Order: sequence, then structure tokens, then C-alpha cells
Amino acid sequence: MAVKKAETLFSDIIEEIENGKSLVDACKSCGLDKSNFYRLLAEDEEKCEEERKKYRDIYARACEERDTKEFEEIKKIADGEELVDGEGVAIKDTSERIARDRLRIDARKWRLSKTRPSKYGDKLDLDVTSGGEKVSISLNLGLDEEEKPKAKGESKNKKKNK
Repeated sequence: MAVKKAETLFSDIIEEIENGKSLVDACKSCGLDKSNFYRLLAEDEEKCEEERKKYRDIYARACEERDTKEFEEIKKIADGEELVDGEGVAIKDTSERIARDRLRIDARKWRLSKTRPSKYGDKLDLDVTSGGEKVSISLNLGLDEEEKPKAKGESKNKKKNK
């Protein structure tokens, strides 16, 4: 009986996550604490390791599904889904609505970049190969010779000595 209830709870929580809720919100709506959900995944002695792995995989797929839906929300917001008021009249674009939409998009992009950095994060690709040798980099900042900062130990009056 307890095993059946645990499986039903797990299924209900997974369904909530797939529909876009966070783990905390999904657990709350099912009347379970988040820590108990993790215990449900880890401590059930009757389940073999293979079955526990199956549950962890199901949870991971549900999180991926939630993130995909959130990405789709970003596209809907950016494409300017038509908002209507209580009387069914379309709300015009205002600077406030545009700012709110930008904030909604940025918040979703930030969360996705933290939860799935390999898929939604900023890519930084630095490929420096030197074969173990010291690599020196020089940047041209567009400064005139007189404006360039002096190297340590270099005299400010170097021109006078010449």
C-alpha cells in the first residue's frame, strides 16, 4: 500500500514538473516536502538500484521538458502574444508592457542558463595552444606613443636623457 502511494505521489509530482512547475511547487501541490521527495528517490530499500535509476531518469526528463516549455514561452513573449483585458479588448503595446516583456524574457533566459548551461548558457570558446611555451598577447588600444602607460622602472624623463 505504501509503495503504491509513493509511486502515485512520484507520478503526480513528475506531471506537475512537466507542466512547468518547480520541484518545490510540485511537491507543495501534492502535499509533500521536497526533502521527502529526494528520500523517495534514494532511500527506498525495496527498490533495486536499476529501478531507482529509472526514477531519476524520469525526473531528469521531466525537468528537461519543463525547460523546453519555458524556452517556448520566451518565443511567445518575444513574438508579442496578444494580451486582452477583462472585456476582450486587445491591450496596446506600451513602453511599460515592452519593459515587462523584456524582464520576463531575461528572467527565463537567466534561469535556463543556470539549469541547463550546456544547452542554453552563453558559450565561451577559448582555444589557445602553445605547446607548453609561454604565450604573450599584445593589444593595440589605439593610444599614441605619448599616451601609452610607462613600463615599470621606465623613466618619465627618458626623452630628456636622449
